[in-house]
Amino acid sequence: MDLLKGGTAVIIGAASGIGQAAAIAFARDGCKKVMIGDINVDGLAERKRLIQEQYPDTVVETAAIDVVDESSVEAFHQEAASRFGRIDFAANSAGYGDGIVACRAQTMNTLIGANVMLGLSAGVHTCYALIIGEICSHKHKFIGVVLVLVPNVVATGFGAYIALDLAHNASWRWVYYIFIMMMSASIALQYVFYRPPNFRQLHGDDRTRWEEVKRIDWVGLFFLVAGLVLFLLGISWGGQPLPWSSTRVLGLVISGGITLIVFGLWEGFSNTTNPLVPMHFFKDLRGFVVLCLISSVCGTVYLATAIIWPSQVAVIYSGTITSWQHIAWASLTNANYHCVRCLVGMIFIGPFVGIIKHVRIQFIVLMSICVAFLGGLVSCNPHNFGQSAAFFFLAAMPLGIMEMTARLLVQMDSNDADLGTVFSIVFLIKSASGSIFTSVFIAILNNKLPAELKKYVIPAALQAGLPQSSLTALAGAVTSGNSTLLTHVPGMDTAIEAAVGSGLATAYAAAYAYVYYAAVALPKNYDPLFNDHISRKIYKSGQNDAPTQ
Repeated sequence: MDLLKGGTAVIIGAASGIGQAAAIAFARDGCKKVMIGDINVDGLAERKRLIQEQYPDTVVETAAIDVVDESSVEAFHQEAASRFGRIDFAANSAGYGDGIVACRAQTMNTLIGANVMLGLSAGVHTCYALIIGEICSHKHKFIGVVLVLVPNVVATGFGAYIALDLAHNASWRWVYYIFIMMMSASIALQYVFYRPPNFRQLHGDDRTRWEEVKRIDWVGLFFLVAGLVLFLLGISWGGQPLPWSSTRVLGLVISGGITLIVFGLWEGFSNTTNPLVPMHFFKDLRGFVVLCLISSVCGTVYLATAIIWPSQVAVIYSGTITSWQHIAWASLTNANYHCVRCLVGMIFIGPFVGIIKHVRIQFIVLMSICVAFLGGLVSCNPHNFGQSAAFFFLAAMPLGIMEMTARLLVQMDSNDADLGTVFSIVFLIKSASGSIFTSVFIAILNNKLPAELKKYVIPAALQAGLPQSSLTALAGAVTSGNSTLLTHVPGMDTAIEAAVGSGLATAYAAAYAYVYYAAVALPKNYDPLFNDHISRKIYKSGQNDAPTQ
């Protein structure tokens, strides 16, 4: 096939199945360089040996990639786009085969295993904003992202309702049939149309690919990955399941923090030729630093509310949610935060960011709206689910605009050679800050909840007729989180149990209010950047390999 001759292909999930077949097909049809990635390192080595035996003229490289880690996927894509240049063909088979396994599963263990692998493959698709940032002109970046997000709304926005509807009216297997259809279309489009600049068009004849590999800051990469893993693991374990004073939690947090400090010092003072995080970016206080802060704030609220709000609905509004349709729409409202920020935020308002301009004023207005309705969520109680859902909708809407705007503006304000680097830094800071503050919000909730339970549940139980001698048993049943234990409390009857349930909902509502108090607790002019400049041009086969400017 002439289209593939001399090209470069990257295949993720190539250790077995469709990915393996795709890698062999690319080499067979003329690709001179094939890079295969998978979490199965031994399988990659075997695939490399097999391809090189059959097609000795093809250079095969392997890379271990854990697609469950979004930062790992972003780093992988950054390296492919910024260092190795043009990737003529990119395919992600991770997940495609697992969808086939899931739709044909006959046992629960098979279905669980397939879904685990589907989750591992999901991180690859987070690269869409970087790809759009590369191939669209500055003034069209926002519209380009919107066009990509439109089909995304179906899955991430209405997935909960569609899945339950299929399960009740057709078959749960249709969830995976639809996934396979969408993945097939995605792979075909990427195979045919994605042709970014190659290595020579990016770098000219200044250095070879191997010289570019040697320029990678491997020491900095080690400090960064080790520090983040240790620190975030300690943060995630703190409070639940281990106390914050635990030596294990303190050891992880302190060692991770020190390692990240060492990483910063290494990047700033080691004089490495190609630092992983160039510190000169942070000299731009009103540009890069402010955009990092905006992205981290949006990521903090996004990740934290994705965990806090669903649990809040479950414990406060469970008594008002009865039918499966109500459950599905409630799940759409709380868990599928993406629907709100994608559908309303980016699709209907996002395109006008570049048209209206005056980005500083837009950020101030959007953040004011977000803060106002986050504060409004303090008023949540067991009797106002509609109001709470509306407040959540309106608080989430501006976050989607600001988060995506920050990602695109940081690309517009950077050199083309730094496109992948700045995007990855902003994305990394957003993910890290979101994980940290999620733990902070959960710690606030856990610390405030006991006092609120004592304040609302015990008086409600006594007023309903529970004997004073049963309060110890009631406290144990309530703190265990197991509702069936309430029936074993001495003196408990239906009326008292209903009163305790109402008191629990009120207590949880009061405790969750402190989380939103904490959540409630300016950039330069970007207007000239909305121009016709394109960071990465798409090339036709056989086009002149002159370096891009």
